[in-house]
Amino acid sequence: MKHIFKPYSFLLYFVMSLLGFIIGMFIAKWTGAGENQMMAGGAIVLGYGVVGWFIGLITAIMTAYQMDRGEIINSNKFFGIILIAAIAFLVYQVKTNASSNDGSIQEPISLRSNTARANQAQFL
Repeated sequence: MKHIFKPYSFLLYFVMSLLGFIIGMFIAKWTGAGENQMMAGGAIVLGYGVVGWFIGLITAIMTAYQMDRGEIINSNKFFGIILIAAIAFLVYQVKTNASSNDGSIQEPISLRSNTARANQAQFL
C-alpha cells in the first residue's frame, strides 16, 4: 500500500497505460475494427486505445499494490523495453507505408461500392 504513491509507481502507471493504449490500437488495426467505417473509423480505433489505456492503468495500480520496490523497478525496466519496441515497430510501420506511397496523389475514395457501380452499369 505504501508503494502506490511513489515516483517509481507513477512511472509504472505511465508506462503500462501507454503500452495498453498502443496495444489497444494495434488490436483495432489487426481486427479491422475501423475499416470501411468512413469518419467513424478513427473514433473506433481511438476507443480501442482508450479501453486499452484504462485496462493498463488498472493493471498497473493492482501490480504496484502487490509488489515491493525492487519488483516495481524491474517491472518498469521490462515494460519500458517493451514500450520502446512497440514505438519502434509503430514508427517502422509509418515509415514503410509512407515510402510505399512515393508521394503520389491517390485517387479519391468513392462512397459507392463496386457492386453498386456494376448494378448501375447494368441499368444504363
